[in-house]
Amino acid sequence: MDIYEELGVTAYINANEWYTSQGGSMSAAPVIKAMAEAAYKNVNFSELQGAVDDAIARLTQNESACVTSSATAGIVLSVGAFMAGLDAKKSEQLPDTDGLKDEVIMYACGRFDEDPAVRIPGARIVEIGDQSGATMEDLQNAITDRTAAVFTGPSGPNMIPLKELTTVTHERGVGIIVDIAWALPPKENLWRFTEEDGADVVLVSGGKGLRGPQASGLILGRKAVVDACREMASPNSRLGRPMKIGREVLVGMYAAVKHFLNGGAERTQQMAAYIADALQDVQGITVKLDIPASHVHIQWPRNKLKWSRDQIQEHMMAGEPVVKVRRSGPTGIRVNAGTLTEGQEILVAEKLRDVFSDALQ
Repeated sequence: MDIYEELGVTAYINANEWYTSQGGSMSAAPVIKAMAEAAYKNVNFSELQGAVDDAIARLTQNESACVTSSATAGIVLSVGAFMAGLDAKKSEQLPDTDGLKDEVIMYACGRFDEDPAVRIPGARIVEIGDQSGATMEDLQNAITDRTAAVFTGPSGPNMIPLKELTTVTHERGVGIIVDIAWALPPKENLWRFTEEDGADVVLVSGGKGLRGPQASGLILGRKAVVDACREMASPNSRLGRPMKIGREVLVGMYAAVKHFLNGGAERTQQMAAYIADALQDVQGITVKLDIPASHVHIQWPRNKLKWSRDQIQEHMMAGEPVVKVRRSGPTGIRVNAGTLTEGQEILVAEKLRDVFSDALQ
């Protein structure tokens, strides 16, 4: 009996999405090994933190790095750092914003529920554009002497190209924070936005594409900004004190970055390719492999199968193994290999073949 059985909780294979509510991704084996080793030895926390942060900065081709308890914690710390003008003394007063810059510019479109984290340091959100996008004029008009930073994800359709956005914000003395929590792989995203586009920092989730500890994250980028974030983070008694991490998370994140950059990202793509290849001869469906995202999209004409999409998902959840998949497009489903651990791609492929074979008219 494993721990989930003991607690009466149903375990499943998550081929759906790496949302926290779905359990995130599965930590890579080297990550679990490193965390277990760290649990049995004590070291000076600050010494370990410095060593890990320096090593991750080198691995990711960034000036500096800081391990956090989540990408969301990275939002709180980076927003707070810019509000305090990267001044360690001023950051002590947060979330009291008296005398500090307290506005953060965000797109009206492309939001992922980051608003509460942006507000925790005391910031007020200023929206630009609408659901269809925003223009450079919108950005210029929104920047005032109270603007601390622009918070954005990777540039999407009808959004200002990130390099142009960065140029303008820096000319106006405003910082730029890029949330790439969900945007790995490709591994180049760990340095592309800071190195090529000039973003001050990027925020990464450890429990998604990196396959690190589920409760972990990274701040990567310009040294002065990352240092200011670290000043506010645990174990220091400031805004980030509740967002605590331990030695297990520190070494786990280090192991995750090493694994991801040394074949881990490619292995995830191989698992996605295995699933796609295993379905190529199944009648009635069209299979598309999405690389580098490591997704497999499965579509079918309405008249080809006797089951609806909801019924397909129900059959994937029935029996053993229990497999969760995600909706895709108007009629299809999507399989995310980024949430699987070694060997699960075989089980998922077999279950998909069985279900779609049974669903044929």
